[in-house]
Amino acid sequence: MSYPNDVGDSAPWTIDSIRREILRLTQDAPYHKPDFYRSFTTRLKEIFGNYQVAKGDGTLRDVEIIYANPERAIATITQGKNIQLPMLSLGFEGIEVDEKRRRPLENLSQVKYWDHTKQRAVRYMALAPVAANLTYSLNVWGKYVEDVNQLTENIILAFRPNLVIDIKKNQTYNAFLGRVDESSQLTVGDREDRIIKRQIKFTVEGYVPSQVFKFSDTGEIASMSFDVYKKETEGMSDLETFKGNGSLQVSSYDRMQTATTIPEN
Repeated sequence: MSYPNDVGDSAPWTIDSIRREILRLTQDAPYHKPDFYRSFTTRLKEIFGNYQVAKGDGTLRDVEIIYANPERAIATITQGKNIQLPMLSLGFEGIEVDEKRRRPLENLSQVKYWDHTKQRAVRYMALAPVAANLTYSLNVWGKYVEDVNQLTENIILAFRPNLVIDIKKNQTYNAFLGRVDESSQLTVGDREDRIIKRQIKFTVEGYVPSQVFKFSDTGEIASMSFDVYKKETEGMSDLETFKGNGSLQVSSYDRMQTATTIPEN
């Protein structure tokens, strides 16, 4: 596919024809393994991996965090794999479509960058992503009520009322606190001492990204995953900002009108 450029095509592309072509290309696009869940999980572990608890002698102890459901966390504690309590375990509970933030399929998104290496503007387009809520549970494990309470308080204070999750530059999401369960006690394996557990649930308002299509000034289209798009544009400048600095003369290519920007958050 090609589209009008400065060389001159007699039949300019309309928004509807571009949308139809992107729909067709989306259906024919090769499979890209998504990095969607792993990106959130990795960043959440980093955010919640900086907690400490104050011990009775006034010293501070770092609190380890693992990615595991409660059953696997219990197994880790039982097997004694160099795990010191208190500790945290992060688990993914599920995903559901957010109807309030849902966008029609007809919505076409775009964003434009200036490629400093190639000294030209680059346009990226995509169909509207799917708004989705991801639910996570953060489990606090400890021997002492005081340790569990310290961690619970610090975690709750991180949501004021939202916790900002910055995956990458210009890609941030909001997480909101859900339910905080009362602490419970359980016996782990043959250990005589009991383990105290408290579960904190929260929801991340995210988007399941669509395939992204790069439009070059020669009329070519390249299909890529959202993760590839983010990596490719890391060193580029937002075109509107670049123009505002007086560094670029706007061509007719740049003036092709479409819709909004690719949602980052």
